[in-house]
Amino acid sequence: MPEATHSTRLKRSITLPLLVAYGVGTMVGAGFYALLGRVASHAGMHTPIAFLLAAGVAFVSGLSFSELASRYPFSAGESRYVQEAFRARWLSILIGWAVIATGIVSAATLTRAFVGFLQDLVSVPTTVGIVVFVAGLTLIATRGILESVWFTTLITVIEVGGLFWVLGANGRSWGELPVRWRELVPDVSWGSWTGITMAAFLAFYAFIGFE
Repeated sequence: MPEATHSTRLKRSITLPLLVAYGVGTMVGAGFYALLGRVASHAGMHTPIAFLLAAGVAFVSGLSFSELASRYPFSAGESRYVQEAFRARWLSILIGWAVIATGIVSAATLTRAFVGFLQDLVSVPTTVGIVVFVAGLTLIATRGILESVWFTTLITVIEVGGLFWVLGANGRSWGELPVRWRELVPDVSWGSWTGITMAAFLAFYAFIGFE
């Protein structure tokens, strides 16, 4: 008689709230802490418009990912979608390596930003700070996926709490909004929208946490 086949399944340890916290933490950390200054340098007072544009593009991308993930429930992500669309293995592999490359660049960006913030509090050499930070995250990641997500959730609570603290510390500025709201509305000049578009391009990086 043929031997019975047994399917092995991974343990489902990440709940929806943890997954949402993971995505929010990535978006808040990248957008409001690491890139806000860069975005504001291009858009100025129109920075909220740039973030709204980036959020709109991310929303459409998120809907696309949701539809594709429901049709092809596999872990390969973009690489699998390209394979299904074009039936070209070489292109699928190329996209897979591109995703890896973007992950490395993203991790490097956030690591450098964290060390920069750390240097505002403690005098530490940049290289030492990067090595220690990456080594610490590596240890957490090797411990397990659930531990990694819980750690990210803790960081998310701290990040969001920091934003609320900034809002509270500058609460008196809200009284100026009825008078100054027109400064947030861009004109139709080429220069204004060039800066906003460039800022939105940078801000979109903050929203890739939905992926």
